[in-house]
Amino acid sequence: MKITFEKEKKTTSFRATYSQTLDRLIKEDKDVVVLEADLMKSSGTDTLFKDHPNNCINFGISEANMISAAGGMSKAGLIPFAHSFAPFVTRRPLDQIYMSIAYSNSNLFIYASDAGIWSQRNGGTHTTNEDIAIMNAMPNCKVFNPSDPVQLTWLMNNYHENKGFYYVRCGRKNEIQHIYKEDSIFEVGKGIVLQQGTSKVAIIAAGMMVSEALLAADLLREKMITPTIVDMFSIKPYDESLIQQLISENDLILVAENHSKIGGIGSIVAYEIAKSKHNVRFKHIAIPDAFGEVGSLEFLKSKFKLNASDIAESILEELSLVKNLKRRKK
Repeated sequence: MKITFEKEKKTTSFRATYSQTLDRLIKEDKDVVVLEADLMKSSGTDTLFKDHPNNCINFGISEANMISAAGGMSKAGLIPFAHSFAPFVTRRPLDQIYMSIAYSNSNLFIYASDAGIWSQRNGGTHTTNEDIAIMNAMPNCKVFNPSDPVQLTWLMNNYHENKGFYYVRCGRKNEIQHIYKEDSIFEVGKGIVLQQGTSKVAIIAAGMMVSEALLAADLLREKMITPTIVDMFSIKPYDESLIQQLISENDLILVAENHSKIGGIGSIVAYEIAKSKHNVRFKHIAIPDAFGEVGSLEFLKSKFKLNASDIAESILEELSLVKNLKRRKK
């Protein structure tokens, strides 16, 4: 792994990154194929359909057919990339994903856009708060939640080089500040320590919540608290050794994720805490067991308490409880 951080203001949308990376990959390798379910404009691949018509297929509103065809293409030696909104490449074609991709050990990169509250005004039918839980339980499936466009590009290149079944959930049209420089090299199954703390507090985050965690760290520094910040973009496989290290070195671990509180990164960390012999406290900032709602990103972050201020307040509250408990013991 070689990580360098972007210090300048530089933004790109995930869909622009997806389209631009595919354009380059198709020019390098004619076996790359782009699969869509009538959402080319939404994903930014509409230009690819014009520029590379022999490498692009629109299946219409038929995601199950798209996934099954991807499995066949993989067996024929092609390298498929498929996109749709996250619920339409998890819940809707789940059996086809299981049988044609995972069980058949086929190659497929799924770009699941607008996962969690990224769906914004598309509402409950277009929202998936449970996709990590679904895909984590599927054998042969690698699950990722990139925090910035640089990570998405690296994942696409890594899939193209190594093949396999990649499920990648992230935003779509919003401009995202780059956290990493473009020369960064990541590693499947490894988390990234963005900031090493000194206060025995660790924040584990992925996707959009990494930026919120970094902002929360700024708020906590005003209270003389310096947390360790970890980007756990690789969810399956996950970095067990790093999580166990965080458990052994900290008094409090907070997980922040744009996903249901059930079956996501929080469940993974709670499992690792249960395995350990350390008495570390655990907090979880996540979406409750609820369906999606209509609203702007800011409204939904506030509604489900996914803001940096919510992370900071949760940590301050927990540290206050710990101090009070220690006083009672004395």
